[in-house]
Amino acid sequence: MYNDLIDLSRPGLYPESTRTATEELIFRQVNHGSHAGLVWSLAQLPPSEAQLVVRKLFGSREHELRSDWYETRRTRGNVQASVPHPALEFLAMLIQLRPEMASACLDHLSRNPDMYMLLLHYGDHPILTLYAEETVNTPAKWRTPLSKLQMTISGDSMYRWKNWELLTWAGYSAERRLLDLNTALINAVSKKLYSDPEFFDAAFDLFDFIRYSEVSDLRDIATDQLVACLAISKESWAPLRIVVDFVSSKSELQTLSSILGYDQYISQSDTPLDMESNPMPGFQFHPQLCEFLREIHLQSLHSSTHTKKERL
Repeated sequence: MYNDLIDLSRPGLYPESTRTATEELIFRQVNHGSHAGLVWSLAQLPPSEAQLVVRKLFGSREHELRSDWYETRRTRGNVQASVPHPALEFLAMLIQLRPEMASACLDHLSRNPDMYMLLLHYGDHPILTLYAEETVNTPAKWRTPLSKLQMTISGDSMYRWKNWELLTWAGYSAERRLLDLNTALINAVSKKLYSDPEFFDAAFDLFDFIRYSEVSDLRDIATDQLVACLAISKESWAPLRIVVDFVSSKSELQTLSSILGYDQYISQSDTPLDMESNPMPGFQFHPQLCEFLREIHLQSLHSSTHTKKERL
């Protein structure tokens, strides 16, 4: 159904009346929060066509969006809305799936600065920050990763993972997502693009896979991808530690370490038994991974000690 809706909304292919009716149906789905299927269907189009569809969709609905946002300002005054507009969530999910479409998703805002002022009543939504950085042509390496904005503003460590789960339901398989993550990470590590937001977002999603996936085989694949990044270049360790530090509280770090086998490694290292001749059942030893986690734990311990000294 969603593929048909997106196809019927493509400019120049169908009568204007058909496209108008289709846009009405699409925005009805968006307003009801049922946008994962639409996002996935849009992502199947060539980037140039998808961008054109997004521009036309929001261009045709500017009056309606303005009315919604004006009404929010009128009823709430200077109080920010606690619930973001569904259209903003739609755009954010589309950018999460296809970061290269950020410019197209923000186009209707950049052409109408007064719309941006209206959107301020929806709080610090990620779209507002992305728009501001797009407007002043912030270099890619200094732009804020979408994953960081989503987690910071929502206060939900699983916010992005829940979006991926919705997209999985829509047709984006977990296996394909892992393949895309591997491609993005290997490309970034090989070219040393550690400052790009795409690297941060991909690493964020990889650690989410390791922490939250209920399928052990997929967690193992994600762990292998992490090990591959660590093995390619030790320069990737510091940027990856930054991501771990952001996504994990102290308790979550312990959970992550346990999932990755670090606790087993420490337990085995503390025994007098020879590790190679007496391996723990089901335990796979990754030297780089264990060293990486050891550095993270030492950094966490140092930070905790420093904080305690400051309080004394």
